Formats: sequence, structure tokens, C-alpha cells
Amino acid sequence: MLFEKINGNYAHQLHNYPMATQSQEFGFIRSKFFPVHKREQKKIVPLIFLFFFITLNYGILRALKDTFILSRGGAKLLSQVKLFGVIPMMMVFKFAYDTVSKKTNRNGRIYTLIGFFTSFLLLFVFVLKHFVSDVPLTPDMSLWVMFKHIWPLITFYIIAESYGSFMLSVACWGVVIEITSHEQARRCYSVFSIGTAIATLLAGSCARSFSEDTLIYIVLLSSILLAGVFFFFTRAMDKDPVGFEIPEKKVKKKKKKLGIIASFKAIFTAENSTYIGLIFCLVFCYASGIVLFEAVYKDWMKNIASLKGIDPKEFVKDMTGFQLQCIGISSLLIVLFIAGIVNRRKWIFRAMIVPSILLIGSVGFFGIVFCKDYLMHFTGWDELKASEVAMYIGLGVVVIVKSSKYVFFDATKESTYLALSDEEKITVKSSVDGLGARIGKGNGAITVTLLTWCMGVGVLDITGMLGCIIFIIGFIWIFAVINLSKRYSKFVKANEERTDKKEVQSKKSQ
Repeated sequence: MLFEKINGNYAHQLHNYPMATQSQEFGFIRSKFFPVHKREQKKIVPLIFLFFFITLNYGILRALKDTFILSRGGAKLLSQVKLFGVIPMMMVFKFAYDTVSKKTNRNGRIYTLIGFFTSFLLLFVFVLKHFVSDVPLTPDMSLWVMFKHIWPLITFYIIAESYGSFMLSVACWGVVIEITSHEQARRCYSVFSIGTAIATLLAGSCARSFSEDTLIYIVLLSSILLAGVFFFFTRAMDKDPVGFEIPEKKVKKKKKKLGIIASFKAIFTAENSTYIGLIFCLVFCYASGIVLFEAVYKDWMKNIASLKGIDPKEFVKDMTGFQLQCIGISSLLIVLFIAGIVNRRKWIFRAMIVPSILLIGSVGFFGIVFCKDYLMHFTGWDELKASEVAMYIGLGVVVIVKSSKYVFFDATKESTYLALSDEEKITVKSSVDGLGARIGKGNGAITVTLLTWCMGVGVLDITGMLGCIIFIIGFIWIFAVINLSKRYSKFVKANEERTDKKEVQSKKSQ
């Protein structure tokens, strides 16, 4: 049975996190902003810098990759690149990363990734970018024709996408999981979020202020600093693992590397396949929903550049930088002023936040898009003004969804893994997180690509269909949250009863 395999202490701590005890231990202000013991600062502070530099790099690369593709071919080309470029290459990168992981240790994996991405950026800025054609792209061009003209930019987009997946989600979090205890992770997640929020804000400011070449040089400099911090941090940690409080279990335990077929098998043939499938559904719905929403929003943004008669490339670059700034500010506000209050609520309440924001925001955005003519009639606005209102509503939805995702979605999703056995945690977690996100993004890209190809239209012409699909995904997401909550509540209740029995037996034996 699922709930007979639970590590009771960890689950009990997670569900009933002692807010009052933490406040007494650190003081009210410090418990909100920096709940880290002095002895832990030599470990937590370097990790904050690792998150900062990696997030800064990814933020700048994200701004550049969107500018390169959106300004050239719009959301339609973007979906095709994700479908035919990003998804297949992610599988190649996963195979290469697993191969490297088998032949090297934790430090070797990080240095290999840093060296690979740094080498590509140097190659791009000095060689590849000179092969980009100045021929303007049109919607009626085939993907192959577009690829021949801008293949360096498409390659850049694929590499930039893989940076976020492997440097941040796999490598950096892999280090954190390996060297931090469960109790430390509960206290320090908010501290890491502050570092990533500041980096996102800085990345947006840089994207709006500097040229493309300068931005790449900033990433190169940041990568050197990242390697330096990681070198001195791991050197000190390896010399004194006891002083750095490295959990013995996590040092000795090695995660099993799964291929694509084995990953599917681990998900759908596990003893608790229904429970695992619901977690998979959460990851899938988030990735698919945000990809579809951004497909419409980004094409709408490019359309506004045409209405203004300005260079789409500069407009997209400025708006992407502005979006990153907003995400950084929003993340800081959520972490500092909202997360502490919301985290006291039940799991289902916290898990409902992100899908609810996506659904409510979609009502506002698509409502303005479809009722633009009525809005112009009653307000006296021209087409540009009405379009800008819709764009900023879409921007707000993207910002709030992505900001709350790191604080609420990730935290609630990670807590559900505690209901699995130790073996399932090892074999299933990487499969669900990796495949769920990839398949979700692939679903969004396939949907946009097939609809635009079959109907011979652009993304804005199928806005209604995409809006309906987003709502369907949102309701499936909520359904999965409700069902997962029921199973997770049973797990928490069973664990609490088991913990109480152990305490009673312990008192009797004394």
C-alpha cells in the first residue's frame, strides 16, 4: 500500500511546518527573510550565488532567444522550432548528460555544462551569427526555408532552452538536493527564491539596456564567476563535509539514470501509478498551458509592433526585458509578503493558486481580445490602445503565473513525492519532472503547429481555439489537484496517526 511505505518524520514536518517555532528560533523578521543559522551560512550563501548566476544567465539567454525568433517569424515559427528542434534535441542532451554523469562526479557534471555553454556562446558571437541572412521571412515560407536563412538563431534558441533545463533544473537543484537536509530545504527555499528573483530583475534590466553582443559578454563573465564560486565552494565542502553538515544518506546514495523508455515505464508501471500519474498531470498541464498562452500573447505583442510601425526586434527585446523585470519584482513580493501567509493554508489551497490564476487571467486576456471592437466603441480608444490593453493583461498573467509557480507550484508538487517509497522517489521523480515538462511543452507546440498548418492561418487567427484548449487544460489541472489532494490527505492523516502511536509507545517504554 502507498501509505505504508512513508517516511513518517519527513512528511509530518512538511505538512505541519512549525511557523511559530521558527519565528521564536530566529525572531519574527529574520524568520521571514533569512532563516539560516550562522553555522549554515557557509553552505547556504554560496548556493544563493549559484542560483543567482545561473538565473541571471538563463534570464538573459531567454530574452535573446525570444527576440531572435519572434522578431523574425512570430509565434508560429516559435512553435515549430520547439516541436522540431527543442524537443528532439532535449532527448539528445539528456542522453549526453546521462553519459557524462556515469563517467564523472558532481563537480565534473557542472564544469562540463559550464564549458559546453560557454564554448557555444563564444562560437556564436564570433562565428555563427555572421551566417544569419538578412532576407525577411514571411508566414508562407516553409520551416526548411526559414532554417536555411536563420539556422544560427534557431540553434541559439535550442541551446538557450537547454540551459534552463540542465543548468538550473537538473544540475543546480541536483547539488542542492545532494548536500542539504530536509529541514534545511524547508527553511531555505525562500532564500533561494530571493536570489533568483533579484537575478531575474537584473536580467530584465540588462536586456532592455544593452546590445545583443554585450548581453552575451555579460553571460560569459557571469559563467566565469559561476565556475569560480562553485570551485571554491566545493573545495571547502569536500575538505570538511562534517562542518558543512552534508547528509550521509545523500552522499552515499546515487540516483538511477533512466532513459526515455525506462522513464515511461517507471511512471506507468509503478505500484502507485494513479498517484504518480496525477503528479505527472500537474507538470504536464502547467507546461502545456503556459506554452499555449504565450503563443497567443507573443504573437499579439509582435502585432502591436506592426501597428506602431516600429522595429519588431527592438520592441520584442524591450518587452521581454520588461517581462523579466516584472517577474523578478513579483517573485520578491510574493516571497516576502505572501508566501508566509499562504504556506499556512492546506495543500489543496496552495496547489490551486497557479491554475486559478491561469484560468482567471485567460478570461481577462481572451475577453479583451474578442471584445476589442466593443471596447473601442464604448471607450473611444483606437485599435492600438485597445491592443495594448490586451497585451498588458497578457503580460500580467504570464508574470504572476511564472512568479507564483516557483513559490507555490513547485513546493506543493515536491511535497507529494514524500508519499512514495524511497525507491520510487529515486526512479519516478526525475521521470515525472523531466518527461512531464517536455511532453507538456511538446503538446503546446504540436497543437499550435498542427492548427496553423491544417488551416493555413497564423496564430492570431486561431486565438479562439487556443483559448478553449487552455480552459480545458486548466480544468483538467484542477481536477488532478482535487484528486491528488484526497490521496495526499490520506497520506498525511495516516502518517500523523503513526507518529502519535510511536510517541505513545515511546512514553510507555520509558
